[in-house]
Amino acid sequence: MLLHRYFGSHAFETLKEAKLKTSRISSFNDPFEFLYISSGKTTAKKARKYILSQFDSPAFLLEVQQQIPGFNKKTAMQHLPAMVAAMVSRSQEFDDARLEEREELTDKCMRVVCLSAANVKPLDEILMWSHYATKHSGVRIGFEFPDGITFPFMVEKINYGEKRVAVDFSLGSELDLLTRALRESVLTKSLAWSYENEYRLITLPEHCEKRTINSAAEHFLDFKPEWVKSIDFGVRCPKEEIQRIVNLIKSSYPNKAICKKAVFHKSEYALDYVEI
Repeated sequence: MLLHRYFGSHAFETLKEAKLKTSRISSFNDPFEFLYISSGKTTAKKARKYILSQFDSPAFLLEVQQQIPGFNKKTAMQHLPAMVAAMVSRSQEFDDARLEEREELTDKCMRVVCLSAANVKPLDEILMWSHYATKHSGVRIGFEFPDGITFPFMVEKINYGEKRVAVDFSLGSELDLLTRALRESVLTKSLAWSYENEYRLITLPEHCEKRTINSAAEHFLDFKPEWVKSIDFGVRCPKEEIQRIVNLIKSSYPNKAICKKAVFHKSEYALDYVEI
């Protein structure tokens, strides 16, 4: 599947270095990111049942041992009351967490690159160029990532809905709760954004190259040049920028990605593309 990444700047540098600049989700322009709602309540009875069911799980035991040194199956029952109380308390904390706290948690463990499916509607495409490519003066790079890739990143489709995502906090370990809440909220947006037909490339900070830019830590993810299938230039993209990117593609990209310039449709509110 061809996925587009719009650039208002740094398209040349991205292609030259074969590195995508990733983003913290707290920097996104949708104020409803992470505004999940709770659809369940963890009770002591549910917590006890869940914890007992996990005593044979090595992953669960490892997670608990990080919080309770020396914990093992033999000593589990003596710690059970405290574990139940902690699970109930933590579940409520996740439910009540303020937006700033949710963003802080996600910023620590996740980096994202926003992409758009290539089959957006013509009128929506005009909006995409306007919003994400400096009013049609930028560049759009088309990527085809390997199907089913999970390392060092994965690509997930955004779901759009009329209601905010409901996360069930009634059952699960602390890690389960956090993972579920963040994953479901990260991949769900309002119908107001559906015109973007968005996909999100999701990775971890440790899989990226860390750089300090303007006193801020930024993370860059490597990509393979053969994943680049197309380069499109906005109707207002400067000729100099077009030429230096075309030259770079010819000299450094083995598959010679197709380069096109956007032009105005002769009669409609739409864009056509002319190969360079």
